[in-house]
Amino acid sequence: MEDFQHISTYVQLFVASSMMAMGMVLLYLRAGHRKSMEKFHIACRCAGLACLALSASGWIDSLFPDQAVKVDRLMWLLITSIQSLLFTATCIILTDIDRKIGRSVCRDLLLMGATFGTCYTLKHLWPGMGTYIELLALAMIIGQFGFYVTRFRIAHKEALTRLEAAYDDDVEDRTRWVRRLFYSALVVGVASLVLTTIDTPVAYNVFLVLAVCYYIRVTIAMVNYVDRSRFFEKVTYNPAAEQEQVAEEEVAPEPVINIEEIQAAVDQWVAQKRFTDADVTVAEIAKELGVSRVDLSHYFSDVICQQFRTWRMKLRIEEAERILHEHPEIGTSELCVMAGYNDRSNFHKHFTKITGKSLAQYRATLFHEEE
Repeated sequence: MEDFQHISTYVQLFVASSMMAMGMVLLYLRAGHRKSMEKFHIACRCAGLACLALSASGWIDSLFPDQAVKVDRLMWLLITSIQSLLFTATCIILTDIDRKIGRSVCRDLLLMGATFGTCYTLKHLWPGMGTYIELLALAMIIGQFGFYVTRFRIAHKEALTRLEAAYDDDVEDRTRWVRRLFYSALVVGVASLVLTTIDTPVAYNVFLVLAVCYYIRVTIAMVNYVDRSRFFEKVTYNPAAEQEQVAEEEVAPEPVINIEEIQAAVDQWVAQKRFTDADVTVAEIAKELGVSRVDLSHYFSDVICQQFRTWRMKLRIEEAERILHEHPEIGTSELCVMAGYNDRSNFHKHFTKITGKSLAQYRATLFHEEE
């Protein structure tokens, strides 16, 4: 038993020091000095504080080993509650880096402090009611989880709608990693709640080690986000501007467009294979063609009789087919980039949709033809 106690202490020291190191990395992680990335830096601080919260728990357990797991269930529930708030805020910001959620985070933190402060007071005033108070706190956190899931899903859906409107492309796969990050954090939170009902040091230590592995993944994802940020950065959340734009479009007269000029600009754009440029918004393409976004939209809907998204997707897949015919041995990752895709799952989905064959089947057909 004594040997296990030593092992448990070493595990908690490892967890505490690891979480503290990752927390410091996230707190000081920067993506340049662009003003648009200020919210990302806030997200890094939220994730860093979540790491430090778990680190604090590890230090408490390692410094007071005789009270491990039973240090205080309310304290553990408070840490879980704070982490769920911080991770929800982090994932919302990662999807929509211009969304203002600072006030709601501060409000929720104050509410948590008041709620758990009240629970602590009641528990010390009526020790016999401690179990019922802990169960009440547990029920409140379960409700909190449900509320944060709803909040994240709404924010993610709104961000996804704006991203698809800006890029006029399928972008759901580009944000899948944020959803996975959020729901895996939810799983960790649920496991933490289950842990409060199990007074076994073994389960507690296993959870801590798994939590460290998860937070390592979070830290890596945050560091990689620095390279992905441009994709999200181009589409900001501005409700006032969106309402103003909608109002202008509603009152604006039907535009008179010069079809020949737009056709010539589009033909040149295609000849230069600019359709293979990834992560370019429709507004940027319209500016490059020398027309407004509204004119470009009307040109494709009235003249081409096809959505810009579908038209560009066909061009990209046709380019991928051409490359495959010339270089059948080319790697899939390289082919994706050359065809204008930054996401392999999107490329595979579009390739199958246009050609009627999967990439593997298409390659097999090419090799069969060569034989």
